[in-house]
Amino acid sequence: MTEHRGHARGIAERLASEGYERVIAVGGDGTLNEVANGLAGTQTALAAVPAGTGNDWVRTVGVPRDPSQAWKLALSGHIEVTDLAEVEGHGFCMNVLGAGFDAEVARRIAGARGPLARIGPTPRYVAAVFGTFFGYKRSTVRVRLDDGPVEEVPETLLVAVGVARYYGSGMKVLPDAEIADGLLDVVWGSGISALELPGIMARVFKGTHTSHPKVRTARCRSVTLESNSPTPFHIDGDVRTVLPITVRVREKALRIVVP
Repeated sequence: MTEHRGHARGIAERLASEGYERVIAVGGDGTLNEVANGLAGTQTALAAVPAGTGNDWVRTVGVPRDPSQAWKLALSGHIEVTDLAEVEGHGFCMNVLGAGFDAEVARRIAGARGPLARIGPTPRYVAAVFGTFFGYKRSTVRVRLDDGPVEEVPETLLVAVGVARYYGSGMKVLPDAEIADGLLDVVWGSGISALELPGIMARVFKGTHTSHPKVRTARCRSVTLESNSPTPFHIDGDVRTVLPITVRVREKALRIVVP
């Protein structure tokens, strides 16, 4: 059992140094993130038994949600490699990181009390989205992809970057992401009104939001995000500090157990 932030990473680093073939992490995306940071660059593979709130990374790679099935896979599944998103100064992201509105939603969920804490993960996320939206102050985010020009995005709602497809308990935010293609997938939305939000939310769960005229997508090897006002960001659901950040893909950085 982990006892504090960073404990899972320390355990994983020790087990990798002792030469274990695979480490089985029982938990959600935050736990998997810590273990991945401890195993990245080693020959020890990460196996997942989903037991968290969102359990989004396992959706991309096909790990069963049923614990008994996940245990069987953890012990007998074959090993592949996945890319990671390296966030300068903040370690690795194995799933999706987000800046802006979704970081505020993640903060609200992490501090949930009362009725919000007692409902299921998907309705909890949806409730947090609408509870956060009306008081959220948008900023202008500057986006730079690879060595290209800086693009100013006024009234930015959020920017999501990652190597996997899902976050927010089943939202297919990066529908075309592949875990080992050597690229980061990026999506951002700006100028989205309260009337447009429910329709876009419904499309995100299906992964069809990328065709909306107020949503942009890109694929790159690095991305830098800056903002004209304090804009928080999260890594695999864990809220960190505020922009700016630079994210680079680290190819084939982690061995994972998959079906």
